[in-house]
Amino acid sequence: MTKFYGGTLLITEETLSRLANPGEFNLRMMDKVRAKGKDHPVVIYEVIDGDLPAERQLKLQTHDSFERGVEFYLSSQFEAAKVAFREVLKVFPDPAASLYITRCNRFLTYGLPEAWDGVTEMPHK
Repeated sequence: MTKFYGGTLLITEETLSRLANPGEFNLRMMDKVRAKGKDHPVVIYEVIDGDLPAERQLKLQTHDSFERGVEFYLSSQFEAAKVAFREVLKVFPDPAASLYITRCNRFLTYGLPEAWDGVTEMPHK
C-alpha cells in the first residue's frame, strides 16, 4: 500500500493502538481501507517519521490541511476536500493528496457508488 499512497511506512489502527507511546510518532491518517473479501475496514496511518527529513518537514507543515481533506472526503464533502488537498499541493507534490483530488473529481463527475461508505476497497495481491 505504500506505493499506492506514495508513503514510506503505513500502519493500521490496530498497530497504532499497540504502541507503548503513540504520541512520540508523527502520524497522519491516510485512509479507511477494506481488503477484498473482508467485512470490516481498517484505518491506516502514515508514519511520517519514516520519510527523509526534507519530505518529513513538508508533511508536518501540511499535516492539518491533509487531515482536514481526509475528514471532508470521508463525509462526502468533496469540494471542501479538494480545497484542503490543494493547500497541501501548493507546498509539495504529495502523491496521497493528488490521489484524493482524483477521487473527489471522479465522485463529483459521476456520483457516488451505491452504499458508498468512504472506504477504499483494496484488491488482493
